[in-house]
Amino acid sequence: MLRIPAACVLVAFLLLPATGLAELEEPPPLAALQKLAELEAQQVDVLRGMLLGKDARTVAWGAYESARRGARALVPLLLNLAADRWPERSKVLDAHAHRSVLAALVDLEAKAPRHLLLKLWRGRSLTTSVILAIENGTKQDLLALWDATSKDGSPWDEERALGNALASRWVKGFARRLLAELQIDLHLILRSDGSRGNYRRPSGSVPGDGRYLVPPGYPPTVVHGVTSLSSDGNVVLADGIEPIYRSRTEHTDRTIGFGVVYGMPTWQESHRAWLSMLLGYSWRMREEVPPLDIARTFRWTGGAPYRRWAQEQFEEVHELYWRLARALIVDEELTEEEAQTLTPRIEVHIRDERRKRRPLPALNLKAPANPFGP
Repeated sequence: MLRIPAACVLVAFLLLPATGLAELEEPPPLAALQKLAELEAQQVDVLRGMLLGKDARTVAWGAYESARRGARALVPLLLNLAADRWPERSKVLDAHAHRSVLAALVDLEAKAPRHLLLKLWRGRSLTTSVILAIENGTKQDLLALWDATSKDGSPWDEERALGNALASRWVKGFARRLLAELQIDLHLILRSDGSRGNYRRPSGSVPGDGRYLVPPGYPPTVVHGVTSLSSDGNVVLADGIEPIYRSRTEHTDRTIGFGVVYGMPTWQESHRAWLSMLLGYSWRMREEVPPLDIARTFRWTGGAPYRRWAQEQFEEVHELYWRLARALIVDEELTEEEAQTLTPRIEVHIRDERRKRRPLPALNLKAPANPFGP
């Protein structure tokens, strides 16, 4: 068998005439690409017509298909629909169509303007608002949502995700807000003997469950969720001491269930975690962050010693607060000018466990001066 050296083959290929090479190459598929572009433009036109339709089902299908086909050119229109820019359109968009529009905005990774993020947040569309703000918004968008949060009861997972995002990105101004809202409870326990008392903050869980019915004729329901549960398929939305995840599910059933039962931290517990994150710890609490509840026990020896002791405890707790402020200043998360505006929130609770409970003398506790001055 005759063997031809590889070098000879290469030389022969290089000596081929140019016309021969041209015959071997395929012409650029310009016509095919142009046809695809035309089809894409036609597709966008059809979807735009659906989104501007006069029937809620048509609008819902238009939003669903826009997301499924990745029609980012329609994001401005979807943003206007979500913002109810046109009064006549708000009569067409029922709750199911509006839900499809919001889901499409998340799927298309829309950059929503701040006024829309705030409108959705205040309108209890927390999930859409916080996902868009964290993934595509600015630090100032996140701060604006924080300032619009009531902070009543326990924080929802969306609110915890917002706090995680602010802390993990070291957003300027967040430390001042946390310190201004932080409350430390000082528990003064009075006893006849010298045994120590203690205090344990109550905790519990909050159930959340519900269902909504989707009428016939609507597209599959896309549900974006924000949760503290690290289930399969969930991805981290906002990392932190207590990470928050996001999920996406698509349902073809007519009845969609939502909700879960879980233990919920209080706002103050979350504040401690975020302050620790600002100081550089994302896995445990920093020692500079004081506990929310501080219990001190006094062995009863009389009214005057009791008043002096109570004042000392009050001042010590204030010092813990200012020590935290100093640590934040060192880490450049807080300015001295911001520290000057702070007033510690120290709540004093008295628990009388003496065997003979005679009336207690009134306390006139005086807070130490702000060490950073007015």
